[in-house]
Amino acid sequence: MALQWMFLLLLTPLLAAHNRDKPSPNTFGKLSEKGKCKAPSDWDSRLRFYPKRISYDLNEVVQLNCTGRFLPSVPQIQCISRGAQAMWNETATCKETCQQPQWDSQLQFSPNQNFYRVGEEVTLSCFLNSTPPLAVIRCANRIPPKQSNAWEVLAIGGTWHRLAQKLTCTMAKCPKPQWDAQLQFSESKTKYPQNTELTLTCPKGLEPSFPKVKCTKEFQRVSSGKPDYVDAWWGRNSRGAWTRIERDVLCTEGCQRPPWDSRLQLVPDQENYEKDQEVYLSCPRGFQPTYTEIKCQSEFQYYDVLIHYSLYKEFWHGRNSTGA
Repeated sequence: MALQWMFLLLLTPLLAAHNRDKPSPNTFGKLSEKGKCKAPSDWDSRLRFYPKRISYDLNEVVQLNCTGRFLPSVPQIQCISRGAQAMWNETATCKETCQQPQWDSQLQFSPNQNFYRVGEEVTLSCFLNSTPPLAVIRCANRIPPKQSNAWEVLAIGGTWHRLAQKLTCTMAKCPKPQWDAQLQFSESKTKYPQNTELTLTCPKGLEPSFPKVKCTKEFQRVSSGKPDYVDAWWGRNSRGAWTRIERDVLCTEGCQRPPWDSRLQLVPDQENYEKDQEVYLSCPRGFQPTYTEIKCQSEFQYYDVLIHYSLYKEFWHGRNSTGA
């Protein structure tokens, strides 16, 4: 009998420990697997999870989507570890969206997608490739809430205005700009089609501040609920990118911005420099420019005896950190 009691005394704590490791029938299915995240059941019911499973492994990334015309507040969530607990790194919901406007079949949208989140900005252009924009719009909150779409447009002054009418592409030509009288256009016309690249030249010894230009129509403001457009001229800078021309294009005696290493920082940083103008160069941390200072200069090329004209060519003269 004594041996039986001793056996029971030893067996009781072992059975108790074994039972503690088993889930209770009342809590089965509610406990997460160790090191896994359960699929959220109390989040927005419109959320959809990809891949769709009951639980997800630690560090697994799950893509999100929403039903209807909604978009998830975050595109994906990840199962992470916080101490001994596995949990999701974000709590997602489904947000209102605006459907891409069906205004003009010629309009190009960037980014080009079916739906946009509230506050998301979209650049509109009327031509393919990297052409100057017509306008920048953004998805706005609906007033009243049942309104199908609500878009705002950015005016030139930097303010946002609610659009009452759609934006469209107009093929109206741009009048020839009244710039420097010495400028010569590759095509001598009074008006030019939009997005047509034109080459500008100057008399000998002078250079145009922008050798390549083109025009587009650009949204300016909302007037009486209607969009107003203006002519916008763009020039190709020394780095090959198109930039909006804010001042007159001139024929100048000087140097264009040197098309060197794109990491170089110039002070002052401009497209054209006058003769003998000094420019200071620097590089990002960890790099050193070949020259710390350059100056726009010109040198004699030849003398034309027929027209009695001396031709000079502009160049950059550099000075390194030692002054040489």
